[in-house]
Amino acid sequence: MHWITEGLDEGPIIASVRKSIEPSMTAQDVQKNSNRESINLLQSNIMNLMNGEWTMVQQNGRASMHLKRDILPASTIEYDSQYSGDFILRLSRAVCNKNNGFVVKTEHGSYKVVVDSVLSIEEN
Repeated sequence: MHWITEGLDEGPIIASVRKSIEPSMTAQDVQKNSNRESINLLQSNIMNLMNGEWTMVQQNGRASMHLKRDILPASTIEYDSQYSGDFILRLSRAVCNKNNGFVVKTEHGSYKVVVDSVLSIEEN
């Protein structure tokens, strides 16, 4: 939770929680967990905020920001190119939210592949 300033997500931190991201988690999983933790942080700090009793810590500059115009090129793959399994898994996890999907570019056009879920399976 941070103080709102002119810059996007640049304000000083009021409260935070650290969570690890499991390899099987998708962007949707991360967003749901973040939303839940945001509500928990607000509930835990609301009285202090209302009473003006909080401290702020400057952000350390490690946050990342992604512009909408950067997403399509970053999630487009070429039909005739080779990609590692790790790349495909990471791409699938990253776009598995709000029907984002990734694009496969072919000589006949571009096709959006929407990833509904990424599930871990047990191997025998």
